[in-house]
Amino acid sequence: MLACAAAAVVGIFCWRGIPAAGLWSDADSLYTLRADVQDRADTMNTVLDWPDRVLVLSQGDDATRWYYYRYELTAQVVNGFGGFYGRLGETQDRWDSDFMNLVESENWTLYDYKAVCVPATLMAYMQEKDCDYLLIDRADDYLQREFSPYFEGGLTADMPATLYHFEGADAAVPFTLAAVAESGVE
Repeated sequence: MLACAAAAVVGIFCWRGIPAAGLWSDADSLYTLRADVQDRADTMNTVLDWPDRVLVLSQGDDATRWYYYRYELTAQVVNGFGGFYGRLGETQDRWDSDFMNLVESENWTLYDYKAVCVPATLMAYMQEKDCDYLLIDRADDYLQREFSPYFEGGLTADMPATLYHFEGADAAVPFTLAAVAESGVE
């Protein structure tokens, strides 16, 4: 009976391939990204509470980090949008999405998953979705160049994960610093 079970396992491995995570591999390396998001979320959770609504931006992400944050944050992660929202009031070319990478209209092909967005439409979207916080997990040159004036202390492309409280579009500084999480994983 044991020989049949071993033959079945070997047969499955031959048919489907050997799993990447197992005692024969360094499986911990497969969870580095998840552990990084957990560490960052732990820092953010010192500020966040369940009723809080947070929009997560992680420029260049394929949704992996966004989904991890959905599980790790003690707040409600708000869905993003896809498409074009480059002018206030023009929402017909925007669709609901789970996460988003912000891009300018001239750079539409920068990321696989993108949303054309400018500072005014980001703030309008956050008001529309009743967001309390914006978590910038990873920034890029576009955020640094176009969005910095709206954030306390500005933004840099290489900044650590940072949580900002959304004060409202009419505030002198719409986004104020709430928490910063250092990390060694990019």
